[in-house]
Amino acid sequence: MIFGGIAGITALIVVIWNSPLMKDYWKGRLLSFINPEAYGQGLGFQLGQSLMGIGSGKILGEGFTKGLQIAGNNVPEAHTDFIFAVVGEEWGLLGALVLLFLYGLLLYKFIKIAKSSKDLFGTIVAVGVISTFLFSIFQNIGMTIGLMPITGITLPLMSYGGSSILSNFMSIGLVLNIGMRRKKINF
Repeated sequence: MIFGGIAGITALIVVIWNSPLMKDYWKGRLLSFINPEAYGQGLGFQLGQSLMGIGSGKILGEGFTKGLQIAGNNVPEAHTDFIFAVVGEEWGLLGALVLLFLYGLLLYKFIKIAKSSKDLFGTIVAVGVISTFLFSIFQNIGMTIGLMPITGITLPLMSYGGSSILSNFMSIGLVLNIGMRRKKINF
């Protein structure tokens, strides 16, 4: 039963990989994620530069706007997808930990609001926002340090982008509104 499921999933992956549904640049991103050293000058260039930037930040960082990788434009899309590389290089491990602490504090407050919600709908909306934020944080930081494949998912409240920041603020507004409600809603 288990081996049949594994064989079915493997066959499905092979079919999708060889079908026109799978674009060439998608395949390249996955291959460069699996073996970044082989694609260091091509598809893996962005990840390699990001890792060098984060590593050069050490404990306290290079200082605001003083990072060589970021100031030298060696990390493509540093203001959007790879903003965590900027934090890591300019503010170091300490700055990255402070950023993670602030995200943890925000998510903790969201969880408190979800638990104290007066109705099920409010809890579900708050948990949805928590999940979205948690996934975005994990995916963005993971892709800048090589744990996840490179995607276009932004780091909430940090990455440059109008629609991203607008949707983040709207999500925060929804959760805060759920926290302000004191009476159960009867539809």
